[in-house]
Amino acid sequence: MNRFLLPLLMFLPTFLLLIYYLNGGATKLGANEFLVLAVLIVLGTIANFSIRSNNTIFTFLNKQDEDLSKNPENNQLAATIWRAFNDKKERTKTQLNIPSFIEVFMSEYHIDNKTSIVKRMKLIHTFASISILVGVLGTFTGLVITLAALNPSDIDKSILKVLGGVHTAFFTSIGGILFSIAINLHSKVRNSEQLLLQVMLKVENFIHQKDQKTSDYYVVEAIGGVKEAVHNMGNAFLEVAHFSKEFKTATDNLKQFNNNFKQNTMAVSGLFKDMMAITELFNQKTALIHDDFERMFTYFNNQHNLNNEIKMTFENTAHDIKSFVANQNNVIDGFMKNNYNLHNSYKSLVDSSQQEIQQAYKEMTNFFEGTTSQISQIVSQNESQVDMHKQLTESIYKQIKKEQAGLLKQLKETNSENGEVKDLFKDAVTSMGNYTSIQESSNQSLETSLNALSNNLKNTNDLIGKLDQSFSKGAKETPEALNSLESTLNDLMKSLETFSEKMNEKQYAVNLSK
Repeated sequence: MNRFLLPLLMFLPTFLLLIYYLNGGATKLGANEFLVLAVLIVLGTIANFSIRSNNTIFTFLNKQDEDLSKNPENNQLAATIWRAFNDKKERTKTQLNIPSFIEVFMSEYHIDNKTSIVKRMKLIHTFASISILVGVLGTFTGLVITLAALNPSDIDKSILKVLGGVHTAFFTSIGGILFSIAINLHSKVRNSEQLLLQVMLKVENFIHQKDQKTSDYYVVEAIGGVKEAVHNMGNAFLEVAHFSKEFKTATDNLKQFNNNFKQNTMAVSGLFKDMMAITELFNQKTALIHDDFERMFTYFNNQHNLNNEIKMTFENTAHDIKSFVANQNNVIDGFMKNNYNLHNSYKSLVDSSQQEIQQAYKEMTNFFEGTTSQISQIVSQNESQVDMHKQLTESIYKQIKKEQAGLLKQLKETNSENGEVKDLFKDAVTSMGNYTSIQESSNQSLETSLNALSNNLKNTNDLIGKLDQSFSKGAKETPEALNSLESTLNDLMKSLETFSEKMNEKQYAVNLSK
């Protein structure tokens, strides 16, 4: 049954009665109404506890009954009772009464170490009777309260109140009887007592069969043990007789073994002599192998020295290349500086030439402007003073001659300045020649560096050729050493095969002697 449905059913009458009181127009509940509600709550609590406990016990016993019917050996309750029965039987050293033991055990058994089956079942029956008594107690309590309200002076009105209180008080008796019927009916439908007796009988039958089986089994096992002991004793006597016979045969075989061992010892003595010869031959072959390895190690040392020489050559080449690069950097720096100085000289020369030419042009312009103005004055004077033509002609001639001399002087100065410009150009040409010589020296230095690099490359090629020759020589010497080693190992294998053949012959001779 659902854990929430059962409490709801048990307290449903209380809720219905409360609704009845409220819908009946009662604005204020009296003592009788509160008494009825309290009694119904107590009865509902008792019924809920009783039915739930009976349901728990019945479910547990029903599961145990099904397990005992299917397979009693796997039932936990039966196994627990059987262990307790054996423990008590061993402690008391007496034959126990199985039904009495089971009754005592079940009276103390708790479901999940919480609920005692027998005590809880007795409590359920007690609660069924208590429910009726609680209802009757509520009735009489209500009657006492009602009769206490009787007023002799106003008997008519008080009789009506007493009758109403009696009507209300009898609700508790009806509720107690109904809850008692519900508890008893549930106990009969889910009859835990009958199921407990059934489980106890099945457990009793199981323990009785197991105890009887144990006694018979011990007797049969003891008889079987005696039979097996007698059989083992007979076999022991037969084994002793067989051992005596086999011991005699073993003694004869031991004697024959001593004779064969003597012959084998003599054969082994000869074998050890052969082994000494083989060992001496092995030592000789090992010495040859040692010599071959020594030559191989010498070759490896030569290769190591050659590799060191190659390493030193490469380091020297790297140093020469580094020096060449440094020289080239210095040459390039000098070339850049000379080029920069030449550029500055050429720039200053061009600037000074331009300034001189501009100055000469200005002077010639001023001269021609002065001459033009003088000619204009002469023309104006000629127009105004024709008569003074001859005088002025001579003076003009002198003046022109003087001016021509000044012009020639200016031209000479210009020519001298052009000479200076020519000298500056000569200096520039000289600087270009110096630059050319510096470039030639740089080319010579570059050629020298290239020659040094070529020599280094030539030396490197020669060194690589020597290395190739050394590797070729090593490649020729290595197969020879390996061939020598292989021949030595072949001789060793032949010696070992000879030793093995002799060992086989000795073993075959020993087998024939047996």
